[in-house]
Amino acid sequence: VLLADEAATVWAAVHAGWPGLHKGILAATIAAMNVPPQRLFAWIGPCIRQDNYEVDEPFFQRFATLDARFAAAFPAGNCRTPACPPRR
Repeated sequence: VLLADEAATVWAAVHAGWPGLHKGILAATIAAMNVPPQRLFAWIGPCIRQDNYEVDEPFFQRFATLDARFAAAFPAGNCRTPACPPRR
């Protein structure tokens, strides 16, 4: 993920794999940039797509317990647990 302020004077490049996302790497980076989040632009680079990445129950729960809204990132077809939300 590339982050930059509106004036392009503060930049960050963040590897946002699932371990870093779980530990809050994006929030920590934004805080370290010392720029109000609403003044940042973000670009998301190539990543693993949902339809190519299957997860198990512990993986799903690791994110779903942080914030219930995160569960929506796990389509039913890629999550081997009944706790996953249905596909939209």
